[in-house]
Amino acid sequence: MGGPPGSGRCRVRLFPAAAALVARLNPAARRGRAFGSYGFYKSIGNTLGPLLGGALVWAGGLRLLFGVLAVLGAAVAVWGALAVPAVPPLPKARQTVLDLTRRLVDPAFLAPTLALAAATAALSAGVGFLPFAAPRRGSARWSPVPR
Repeated sequence: MGGPPGSGRCRVRLFPAAAALVARLNPAARRGRAFGSYGFYKSIGNTLGPLLGGALVWAGGLRLLFGVLAVLGAAVAVWGALAVPAVPPLPKARQTVLDLTRRLVDPAFLAPTLALAAATAALSAGVGFLPFAAPRRGSARWSPVPR
């Protein structure tokens, strides 16, 4: 869980809003511990959730599972509304078309993007021509083209 979002070290990718809230509500000195706790509890939920859900389905079917989830969801929504403080959005500088143009022609963006595009084009061309090259090589097994 190495650091706040945007630091390049944060491995929390599934819940960016929750990770941003953890970062905003904790000072820099406590942020590592906060992200560690957040990751721990999220992992416990990801582990126990399917197990408990399976037990509920086994015990009473899908109706019981969805009933428990509805009650639990409502309780968590009420608890979250009461316990989580309101955090105003951070001000953000407006971007112009000129800013976008500068970012798009920056070599740090352009070089890897062009390399990825070239590699994807080469792979697509190679894979795309395989079905048409197969009959000429004597293999009709992979070809949609009739002989």
